[in-house]
Amino acid sequence: MGAFSSRAEAPPAAPTPYELPPVVSLTTDAAGRVQIAPEAVWVLLESLRTRGFALLEADDSLGSIGPHLANARRHGLEFFAQPEETKLRHIDPAPANRWYVPGVSREYLKMRRQERPDLWPSRELETAFQGIFDFANAATLDALRRCHATLKAPFLGAQEFDEMAACFGERASVGLVHYYDPVAPETVAAREGAVSAGKAVEFEDLGDAFCVCATHTDTGIFTLIFVNPAPGLDIVDQSTGVFEKVEAMAAATCPQGRTRAVLIQGEKAPLFLGDRLQPTKHRVTVRAGVVRESILFFQDTVDSENRYPEGRAAGHE
Repeated sequence: MGAFSSRAEAPPAAPTPYELPPVVSLTTDAAGRVQIAPEAVWVLLESLRTRGFALLEADDSLGSIGPHLANARRHGLEFFAQPEETKLRHIDPAPANRWYVPGVSREYLKMRRQERPDLWPSRELETAFQGIFDFANAATLDALRRCHATLKAPFLGAQEFDEMAACFGERASVGLVHYYDPVAPETVAAREGAVSAGKAVEFEDLGDAFCVCATHTDTGIFTLIFVNPAPGLDIVDQSTGVFEKVEAMAAATCPQGRTRAVLIQGEKAPLFLGDRLQPTKHRVTVRAGVVRESILFFQDTVDSENRYPEGRAAGHE
């Protein structure tokens, strides 16, 4: 009779719950400029390098970012609720992808700091956008500068980096994106009309939500997405290789009186920081019956003097 073991096999281990990376605190320097808290620099770099994103947090009063975000959402909703002919007056025909841009699943306002004042929908929205721009521009520039110095990236020297950084504010923009309720009759009708006209429409039923902005990477250096009351930003965590509901988790755990934002890497990040920081894949989902107002800041630059490191792409428009 053969020997046998009566020991029961251990049950399979329960999957480890997903955890966000540690929060990176924002503060101000001696001149009052928004910056990464010095003690959080390594947390920032490790999050970007291993996860592909970082979670930033500041007090609502820092740069008045809390009130600026609230005002942008409130006055943005007022603008988007206006008749189509009114909104179309805020289209600038010269530059593409700026000012008012209509769409099938969303519409948005995208503005740079110095542009035509006559196209601002309201003084309140202009003030809110300028405040958000100043806050986000300072935060992302400090993040880029500190990562560049810490990594000692070989492509750009300190002087060349500073020269290029001087133009980042000219190229950067703030966007306010109004995602429609994906199952509203008017949204469905617009989507069906676009499809019948042969246009590609980003829309996928994921069961618990609808993907209204398909998986992509941004073309700039960094993008800062402010955590939304109607979260829908999903990110491919580079440590797991799968989509995680990063914004929903960040919103659920954000303390009262604090503002959170997700910092992700664009396609130009390796130009300044080397191949250890790769572009972040992400998408936007919206649940049925929900309208989402997303506020984000795009940090970018141009290759006007052909100064990108040899062998690197010049980027995208």
